[in-house]
Amino acid sequence: MDPHNFSIYACGACGIVMVCGAIWLLKTGVIKLSAAVKGGSLTVELADKVKISTTYPALGLFVIGLAFVALAIWASRTPPPLNLVGKIWIDKPSQVTVSVQYADTFTPDSDGQVDKQLRVDNQRFTVVVNAAGYEPQTVVKTLKIEDARQQRLALPDDLKFSKANSGPITVAAPPVPGHIERVPAGVNLEPVQKQPQQKP
Repeated sequence: MDPHNFSIYACGACGIVMVCGAIWLLKTGVIKLSAAVKGGSLTVELADKVKISTTYPALGLFVIGLAFVALAIWASRTPPPLNLVGKIWIDKPSQVTVSVQYADTFTPDSDGQVDKQLRVDNQRFTVVVNAAGYEPQTVVKTLKIEDARQQRLALPDDLKFSKANSGPITVAAPPVPGHIERVPAGVNLEPVQKQPQQKP
């Protein structure tokens, strides 16, 4: 379990324990909601927008417990999906594969257009574009989550590939016959045995 998930579970557990403990204290009579504090009050202010004030301190246990539960819910929310969009300039987009650091490899549309939804929980990731038979063959780009606009993260505009020049095809020359040495006198070689073929 990573520290982030542990903190979420700990906050939720603390909130539940606080609320259940306050209910048990009310039931046993240790604290009473009817006992008001004279000349003072318990005040809780959230983000300078929500302000709760009460003269019954027993309610503070419930407020603190619910605050822990709310914090766990807020921290456990999943990040919104991110769309990776862009254009790869190449004559045969089917030859291109785009890989994201933690996602599956995918192929752009037949016109080179890229529109892939990503789920991210980090701030940096690497996009690798491979185009076999083109120059450059591989392009690696690091993208920043803060550059996204309206949940759309654009690929760089300079993803252009040109057909690689393979050059002239060279044919290997046939082997030149050589001289075979005679076997010295008195030396007997074992006959060559044909290896039996193995059945598939």
